Amino acid sequence: MELLSFDKYAYYIWFSYFLTFGVVAILFIRTRSIHKNV
Repeated sequence: MELLSFDKYAYYIWFSYFLTFGVVAILFIRTRSIHKNV
């Protein structure tokens, strides 16, 4: 049971990391495109 619980917790952490990375990547690409347009 503990292993399953830890697996769920780790999955949630990985999902959070992936979501944060995705937001940062989108912001970086958006800023880069804005600089290119200017």
